[in-house]
Amino acid sequence: MQNPMSLIGPFIKQGDPQFLKGILDKIDLLKFGGDMMQQACAYGKGEIVDLLVSEGVDILNPPETVGSDAEYRRSPFIIQAAKSGDIKTLEAVLKHGGTLTDCGCICLSKKKKNVVISNVIGCAAYHGNTALLKYVLERMPRQDAEIETMEHQDKHAKTK
Repeated sequence: MQNPMSLIGPFIKQGDPQFLKGILDKIDLLKFGGDMMQQACAYGKGEIVDLLVSEGVDILNPPETVGSDAEYRRSPFIIQAAKSGDIKTLEAVLKHGGTLTDCGCICLSKKKKNVVISNVIGCAAYHGNTALLKYVLERMPRQDAEIETMEHQDKHAKTK
């Protein structure tokens, strides 16, 4: 299977770990595991996060790019789970080594060609995930909760 993501992506989005378990042995997880983990986190599929980690996918090593998605920017899986708004997915990433203090890209500004970098709190707040934001604020030590959100030039943006 050359690039299984176009076929497997919809099954990750559906959230059926039993189906995926039956075909993971046919997929090069060193090559595509990060893409699969990114989708599981982005779609809020905590059970699939657990499955992928049990199969050896590195939860601490997100891919630089995801397939041919020009909109993707490397970001810790915990940030992607926060963006999904799904608490169970966030808990799965935390259980496997992610931390609430990790920072990464939470959005792109196409107009300014910038990326916005923040932590889990900034990501949850920016994307309007109120329940997740409350969950994180109740668990994060106060000294770790304060972070400056930064906007940087997007090194991947195409310039004219």
